Amino acid sequence: MKVFLQYASIYILILMTSSLIYPEYMEIFFLINIFISIIIFIKYRLFINKNDMTFIFILSTILIFLFWYTNGGISIQSIINTITTIFFTSLYFKFNREDFINKYINIISVIAIISIIGYISDITNTLNIIIDKLPSLINSNPILGNPKGGLIYVFRNINKINQNCGFCYEPGKYQFFINLAIYFILFCRNTVKMRKFKFTILLITLATTMSTTGLLMGVVIVILSIFKKNIFISKRYILVMFMIVCCICLIFFYERINLTLFQKLNFDFRTFTFEYGSGNTRINDIKLDLEIFSMNIWGNGWVYYKDYWSAKQYGNYLYTTGSSSNSLTSMFAVYGIVFSIYINYKYIHSFFRKSNDMLMVSILIFMYLYQNLSQSFSLMPMMIIFILSNNELLYGRENN
Repeated sequence: MKVFLQYASIYILILMTSSLIYPEYMEIFFLINIFISIIIFIKYRLFINKNDMTFIFILSTILIFLFWYTNGGISIQSIINTITTIFFTSLYFKFNREDFINKYINIISVIAIISIIGYISDITNTLNIIIDKLPSLINSNPILGNPKGGLIYVFRNINKINQNCGFCYEPGKYQFFINLAIYFILFCRNTVKMRKFKFTILLITLATTMSTTGLLMGVVIVILSIFKKNIFISKRYILVMFMIVCCICLIFFYERINLTLFQKLNFDFRTFTFEYGSGNTRINDIKLDLEIFSMNIWGNGWVYYKDYWSAKQYGNYLYTTGSSSNSLTSMFAVYGIVFSIYINYKYIHSFFRKSNDMLMVSILIFMYLYQNLSQSFSLMPMMIIFILSNNELLYGRENN
């Protein structure tokens, strides 16, 4: 039963971080979390660490102040969601601490294989007899069409039908889980079986996302792993598989790769815009977030923030999507300077204090900043694990 609960708790943390199904069944997931937490506490006598309790207490104090300061602009429900998310993450991580990395890699590897099958099904429009029987995600965005499933893979997501989005809304979110698993395999102590096979599957899956953020992050992680002294897969194998996957992508997906890695990254410094893609959205997100932040550096709250976005998104900000994709700047705009500096300090301090060397520090800072410049992950479970106590394994070290 313990092994089942461990896998289930990690899988729930993954879905809570970013998935299409979690927002639709949030109440059900919350009850499941309560149920699992009670079992962990009663049967296994585990509770969150004192340092994590202190972290939660400080965040709660700041958030309650912001609730008062913004006249409810940060709602009680929002505060409860943030605090309970951190609580469940801390408890589940402690419950899985000794084997967290192995189980995470195993889960993501299985999801990756299924997502490849689902991706092929989507682009070839096959397996309809099976997929039609899956439940629909009824509350999802209309631009997604009629997506099916969602627990492991979202089938028929017409918004990104040519890219592997896994269980997420878009490939830019899914790639984070793949890259995190690659990071764990290459840099962290693990006893995962069939390590080379799983590394290869993850590389192939990452390529099918065709995410600019994901591909660049993956390239950085793989290349920097070559410079690490102690690594958990042969460096020759890493390079060979990396080159093979790159060649296959260039042969079969040249046009898409050209669009993803070259046109999207072609930046015009005269107009301060990208030639194509979501880069312009990211720039405008930052501009609007900083504009809101400058109006009140102590925090504006979600209500004012969303109202301001609604008023501006059809004006000068032509590429906006209704909310910011950048959690670094949106955090400052919504929660203010105190909360935001505290959270970012916790991350950067942990990276420097717990990493083995500057190579690890560089990778983690790059992953944190680059991921959060394009997606909102700062307060999500699979990012929060890096600032919890007794998490040295995530930094390539033994736990104290």
